[in-house]
Amino acid sequence: MASVTSQNDDVSKAFKELQNRKTMGKAMINNFEEKIHDLKNSIEVKKYTIGKIMHLSPKVKMYESVGMMFMLSSKNDLVKQLEESVRVCKKGIESHEAHVVTLNKKLKEQENSVRELVKKININE
Repeated sequence: MASVTSQNDDVSKAFKELQNRKTMGKAMINNFEEKIHDLKNSIEVKKYTIGKIMHLSPKVKMYESVGMMFMLSSKNDLVKQLEESVRVCKKGIESHEAHVVTLNKKLKEQENSVRELVKKININE
C-alpha cells in the first residue's frame, strides 16, 4: 500500500510540475510571439518609409533623428540605415521563432515523460 501512495505522490508531483512548466512555457511563447509581431510591424513601417523616400528628389533635404535633435542626412544614408534596421529585425524574428520552436519541443518532451511515468506505474500495478 505504501508503494501505491508513493507512486500516486510521484504522479501528482509530476503533473503539478508539468502544469507549472506549461504555464511558464506558454507565457514565454506568448511573449516571443508578441515580440515577433512587433518586429514584423516595424519591418512594414521601415519598408513603407524606404518606398516613400525613394520617390523623393535627391534635392530634398532629409533629416535623421538623433536623440532630441535632427541632423541633415543624405537620402542614401537614410535608406541604408533603414535597410540595415530591416535586416536586424529579420534576424530578431528568426531568433524568436527558434526560441518558440525550442520551447514547444521542451513542452512536448515534458508531457511525454509524464506519460511514460504514468505508463510505468500502470504496468507495475
